[in-house]
Amino acid sequence: MPGVWFTDGWMLPFAPPDADFVVAEIESDGDYEGVVDSLHQLNPGQRHAIITTFVGLHVHLPGGELDVEATKARCKPLIDAGFFCQYEAYEYTVPDNTAADHCGWPGDMVAPVLGVGFNGKSLDSQGALQVPGYGLYLAEYLS
Repeated sequence: MPGVWFTDGWMLPFAPPDADFVVAEIESDGDYEGVVDSLHQLNPGQRHAIITTFVGLHVHLPGGELDVEATKARCKPLIDAGFFCQYEAYEYTVPDNTAADHCGWPGDMVAPVLGVGFNGKSLDSQGALQVPGYGLYLAEYLS
């Protein structure tokens, strides 16, 4: 299935109409705003997902603790629009869906994306591979 990955959520309306899917990165408040502001312009025939470190999605209280209810409210427009959540599992020692659960995503719409290093583990020992629908991310920068 050919698709598009945008690092800038404001680009979502410019996805080729024949792309099977579109992925938008959310790693900041600006990324979040770009995706949310583009929701009314999405092609309903495409599947949509975000890939995230949860920065830009999670809402924190003044003391730094996660505000789960505010986070769920922030993510609700994306969930209601049918976006799947792919999280950058290579950012975590033991990837699991806890951070996505705090956003309100149903488990069947969440999948980890593993990096080349797999947290120093082999493919056989990577716990996130037990989650259906995982992805592999091969490179951050190519030159």
